[in-house]
Amino acid sequence: MTALVAALGVAAFAVAFALLRVPAWAGESLAVAGRAHAALRDPALDDTARERAAQTAARRLFYVSGVIVVRTAVALAVAAAPLVLADGFGVVPAATVVGFLMRLDVILIAGVALVAVWWLQRRVLPAWR
Repeated sequence: MTALVAALGVAAFAVAFALLRVPAWAGESLAVAGRAHAALRDPALDDTARERAAQTAARRLFYVSGVIVVRTAVALAVAAAPLVLADGFGVVPAATVVGFLMRLDVILIAGVALVAVWWLQRRVLPAWR
């Protein structure tokens, strides 16, 4: 039962993480940093324009960072729901599930499973649309 509750928690996190578009926001942060880098290296811009571009990028990066932190926290809260519910109903203590999830073999298996699901979603499933 411990493994089942742990799997539900990991699956809940993965689904919430994807639905909340955290990877897309991470990509946005990389794009902002890239645009700022390009502006700072652009010889056609004067120092004032470069400074303006850097400040605009900094504000956007702070915003995007906040979005990523908040959405990741929500995904973690969603992931905790199966553990809390199982503990509340007396199925399995949450501490037991957390201990199970902290084992290296479980971390590796969950990581491989999540990468496999991501790969399938990116490579195989779009062909069915």
